[in-house]
Amino acid sequence: MKDPLAKWPTIDEAAAKLRVSKRTIQLLLSKRTFTSAKRPQPGKKPATVIDPADIEAWQTRPREVKPALLPAGEMPGAALASPADDRRLPAVMPNAGAAADFAEQLGAAIARALTAVKPSDQIFTPTEAAIYSKRTVATLGKLRNAGTLPNAGSKRHPLYRRRDLDNL
Repeated sequence: MKDPLAKWPTIDEAAAKLRVSKRTIQLLLSKRTFTSAKRPQPGKKPATVIDPADIEAWQTRPREVKPALLPAGEMPGAALASPADDRRLPAVMPNAGAAADFAEQLGAAIARALTAVKPSDQIFTPTEAAIYSKRTVATLGKLRNAGTLPNAGSKRHPLYRRRDLDNL
């Protein structure tokens, strides 16, 4: 009598056929995506084998379509000159024009926020402040504790303003 599991592939054979790792096959087995069985082997542990019908179904499953990427060097918030330029946005986006408008507005808001910060309002971490002021972090901490250097952050996470460091 011939073994019905003889034609069922092992985990290694299934991984090679599907071009995935053995770990992926084991993950699919744990999720019960594949039907498995134990095929006895003389003098060895039973081999885990997978139903070939499950492997075929997994190969022919519908794949998720990923959106196209923007061409290299282009910014996502770049203004679109005409509707023909919508091809630069992902094809699966339902309203590409609205998304482009939003991206453009977001880019403009970020640009305004970046230009609104004056160099004197620049905030430094203790390490950055030590490099900028040519003092040690410990010295800055002592100045802060003495009240000579105002803390722009919290007690546990101190920050220092550039103008305060310039006034030392």
